[in-house]
Amino acid sequence: MRILILLAAMWCAGAAHAASFDCAKAGVKIEKMICQDAELSRLDGELAKAYAEALTAWDGKIAAYVRASQRAWVRGDRVLEMPGGDRGGIYCHDDKTAIPCLRGLYRARITLLRGGAFPLSGIYEKGGAFLKLMGTEEGLRLEWTIGDETGGEERYFTVPRGARGVNFAFNGQACRLRLTFTAADVMVDQEGACGTKDIDGRWVRNQARLPEDEMF
Repeated sequence: MRILILLAAMWCAGAAHAASFDCAKAGVKIEKMICQDAELSRLDGELAKAYAEALTAWDGKIAAYVRASQRAWVRGDRVLEMPGGDRGGIYCHDDKTAIPCLRGLYRARITLLRGGAFPLSGIYEKGGAFLKLMGTEEGLRLEWTIGDETGGEERYFTVPRGARGVNFAFNGQACRLRLTFTAADVMVDQEGACGTKDIDGRWVRNQARLPEDEMF
């Protein structure tokens, strides 16, 4: 009986921080690191849950965007760079800092996927112009490019989870924008001058494009 209780306790302890994949089949180094660290393994399982939840945003109508975003994170951010390397962006070095660094990346990604800004993120298009709404764990950032003009707001705006609208008030300018979202588009109501261009109107979401890939 004692042996059975001990085995059950060991199984529960392992399940409590189980990775999202079978550690017996871990292939690449980063997967092996996840399986060897209880906290990182737990975070990997938590991330899988957060990703599954994000796929249901807007009743699953932006699932293509969510998948593309997650693939880009796994391939571009959740990587190990050679010590001393600096290719820009967010990544972890392949040295003694790797485990705590990866934990931080995972926590930030989970926060983003579960935050209100992520379902609103994306590239929206209108007549050859582009609107970029980029979500981070801090909130939502707005940028645009219309013809030869690029503008935006450097601050991040916190967005409540489940929000379907957001207001941007620009520092030191009369420009104010009210954005109202659906799964397919965003309607922009503009008050005041936002540079020399009008941003009013309907912008259509392009699920194939990621805001982090667009350097406006």
